[in-house]
Amino acid sequence: MDTSDRIKLAAIRLFAKLGVEAVTVRDIVAAAELKNPGSLNYYFRSKDELIRQVIVESMGHANELWRRRLEAIEEEGGPGSLREVVEVLVTWPLSEPLDGSVSHTARFLAMALQTRGQTVRSLTREMNYTAYDRAIGHMRNFLSDLPQDVVAQRVIFFFWSLTGFLTAYEAYVDSEARDDSVWHNIDPFANFVDSMVGMLTAPVSKQVATMPKAKRTA
Repeated sequence: MDTSDRIKLAAIRLFAKLGVEAVTVRDIVAAAELKNPGSLNYYFRSKDELIRQVIVESMGHANELWRRRLEAIEEEGGPGSLREVVEVLVTWPLSEPLDGSVSHTARFLAMALQTRGQTVRSLTREMNYTAYDRAIGHMRNFLSDLPQDVVAQRVIFFFWSLTGFLTAYEAYVDSEARDDSVWHNIDPFANFVDSMVGMLTAPVSKQVATMPKAKRTA
């Protein structure tokens, strides 16, 4: 790896574990094992620009993974079911680190969404990451019998759930723990896909169908 790659790899690991805002330039330089404290500014000008580039690359890796998986089923005339679409998106790792270590991409993106959500959304549009949107388009087609407002909200719930699931699994793998029955008794990915299909296709209750759009209070 060259110096810029070492900086990005060190940064994404720290951001994933400590949060984007908690990590300092000094922390990143130390984690990258660089002797020159000014190396980060030399390559990236600022921490903000480094964060931007790491988001762009992380989203790019995820988009490429989803694109390949989606095109594979589209070339076969699919998707033929909602489950196929969900399976496209429920995959890990979202990237392969250059040093062969465990991916931190899901955790980093979760952290970035918490504190820099607008930046993530803006870059997604700017860089034209379309694979996720294409998958969601297929998903909506299979849910056309449900009210559009319900589907829109459930798609958001799906994305939040997917982010949490991949983040938890990534952290588990990184911990090298091997005795957690949550991840071992049955296939967690297949079960998560089943759960998401169930959530997306669940009948709309009377309460939801008749609830006004104003904020619901307890």
